[in-house]
Amino acid sequence: MATKIIDKKGEEVAIDYKLHSADGSWKIYDVLIENISLVNNYRSQLNRILATTSFDELLTRLQEKRGKEFGSERLRLNTIVSYSIMSAAVAARSR
Repeated sequence: MATKIIDKKGEEVAIDYKLHSADGSWKIYDVLIENISLVNNYRSQLNRILATTSFDELLTRLQEKRGKEFGSERLRLNTIVSYSIMSAAVAARSR
C-alpha cells in the first residue's frame, strides 16, 4: 500500500507498507520509506552486531535502547502503525 506524506518543508516522502492477510485482518510486515526497507535495515544492523558480539550482548543493547526511548518517539511510532493499520483496513474494504 503506497502512501505519501508531506514533511515540514513541504516535500513529499514516499511510504509503502507491505501487508499480508492473517486471521481475517491485514498485518504489516515491512515499511519502506523512500524505498528503504525497515526490515532489511534492522536485519543488517543486527547482523553487524552479531558478527562481533554474542547474542546476549545484542539483547542487552536492545534492552538499553528500549529503556532510553523518549515518549514522543514512542507516540510517533504508535501513530504511524495505527494509521497504517487503518489505511490497510480501508483498502481491504474497498476491494
